[in-house]
Amino acid sequence: VDSSKVEAVRQWPRPANITEVRSFNGLASFYRRFIPHFSSIMAPLTDCMKGGRFGWTKGAETASQKIKERLTTTPILVLSDFQQPFELHYDALKAVKHCRHYLFHKEFILYTDHEALKHLHSQDKMLALHASWVAYLERFTFVVKHKSGVTDRIADALSRRRSILSRMTVKPWVDISMDFVLGLPRTQRGNDCTYVVVDRFSKMAHFIPCQKPTDAVRIVQLYFWEVVYSVTPMGPLDLLPVPGKTKVHGKAAYFVHGLQEIHEAMQNNLEQSARKYKTAADRKRRHVEFEVGDFVWAILTKNRFSTGDYHKLAARKIGPVKIVEKINPNAYRLKLSSHIRTADMFNVKHLIPYTGDSSDYDNLRVNSLHPGENDAAEAATNRYLEKNRF
Repeated sequence: VDSSKVEAVRQWPRPANITEVRSFNGLASFYRRFIPHFSSIMAPLTDCMKGGRFGWTKGAETASQKIKERLTTTPILVLSDFQQPFELHYDALKAVKHCRHYLFHKEFILYTDHEALKHLHSQDKMLALHASWVAYLERFTFVVKHKSGVTDRIADALSRRRSILSRMTVKPWVDISMDFVLGLPRTQRGNDCTYVVVDRFSKMAHFIPCQKPTDAVRIVQLYFWEVVYSVTPMGPLDLLPVPGKTKVHGKAAYFVHGLQEIHEAMQNNLEQSARKYKTAADRKRRHVEFEVGDFVWAILTKNRFSTGDYHKLAARKIGPVKIVEKINPNAYRLKLSSHIRTADMFNVKHLIPYTGDSSDYDNLRVNSLHPGENDAAEAATNRYLEKNRF
């Protein structure tokens, strides 16, 4: 622990206005999970900020000092008081096994919602599990007191939590929910409802447009096409996961082999499509990299104009301007004139090389370093950006 920071909290000055109260509240709230009853302690400080008026009270001062003490004092763990009887509040015998080292030599009280434990010694016949409980509990000296789950809220909450966890799905796309959103405006493709599929584990959702008079077969096809493998099933068996190859019937193995071929063909088609799109995009991509000191034309996009300054005939290029810093191959800082009210950082896709010959002016015919000058080369710029898309 940094002693200087601890001392800074101890010497924190008394707040003199709402802003300072909020500052102290923010510091304390960062560690609220380590301070029991944090909200109750901080209530007087919160009251100082209500209504937009600051008023420091005696309760606020007490709360401030108490929070400082909690923030700067290290909690100390102490041993149990063996002069007092132990009380166990739990809904099973796990507590006895867990705390057996403290209970062997001392009488204790066991509060449990298992009422049958009160009658273990009076039963003539019992199951093997009950017999093992009795044999284990004979080692201890204790008194059983029944406490219903409604009264014993802690044990009841733990029991409910275990029940919930036992029903929870531990893998994605094992337990899903389906629903329909009806009554939507009809689209150009004739869809007027949405088929919603939600994975209960990951909460991932698919929203699939469809038509209202949809039968079960169409729903299965949509699920398979949009959620599973993006291929229309030929029958219900296409929805089954592919089993292993061991210990299967001959016809089943043949069917599995057919499914595997479909999956492999689908994967190959996806990879071929990806390569095709990448090749087409690479044809339009040009590698352009500038250095500090180079002069370029800079393209002003619509979002770089102030409100009310942008219009169709406004100059969209400025330059030539000098590169003063190379952040990385995709970002550069430019030296802009004082009248240009925009950020000086530009992406490389918005920069055009300046060669210094007449072709720059013949093709672009603009120098927007002079405010208000019209842009006469809009089409030429758009064609250049289209060819040098990154």
